[in-house]
Amino acid sequence: MDAVEDTVNREVDAFIAEVNRHASAQIPRPDVVIRADPGLMYYDEEEGAVGTLVAPKWADRPSKEQDLFNAWAGSIGDGTTGESFFVENFNWFVVAHELAHHLQFLSVDGFPESFYEGGTAGQRRGRRLLGSQSTVLAWTG
Repeated sequence: MDAVEDTVNREVDAFIAEVNRHASAQIPRPDVVIRADPGLMYYDEEEGAVGTLVAPKWADRPSKEQDLFNAWAGSIGDGTTGESFFVENFNWFVVAHELAHHLQFLSVDGFPESFYEGGTAGQRRGRRLLGSQSTVLAWTG
C-alpha cells in the first residue's frame, strides 16, 4: 500500500468507525480505489459491493491541474506546494465529503433512496446538495 492509499484508507476507516458509533445500524465500508481518472475524487455508488471511493494520485493529474494547484498553494505564501495542498485537501476533507455521498446512497440519516428520484434534474441536484451538507454537518457536530 502506498502513502496515498494508506492515508485515504485511514480516513475512510475513521469516518466509518465514527458514524457506526452513533448509527442505529452498522454502515458498511466502501471500497477504496486509487487510480488515474479524469475525476479528482468521487464516490461511485455502482462500483463495488456497497460503493467505491475513487481517489487520484498527484502524479496522475494533468499538468494544467497541477499548475492550478501550484498557483493556489503559491497564494498561501508559506511555502506550501501544489502537491501538498492537493494531498491535504483531497486526501482529507474531500474524503469526508465523498463519504457523505456514501451515506446518502445507503439511505442513512432519513434520506430514503427515493429522496433523489423525481422532479427536474436541477431539483435532484439541489436535494443531493442539501443532503450532503446536512449529512456532513450532522457527522461533524
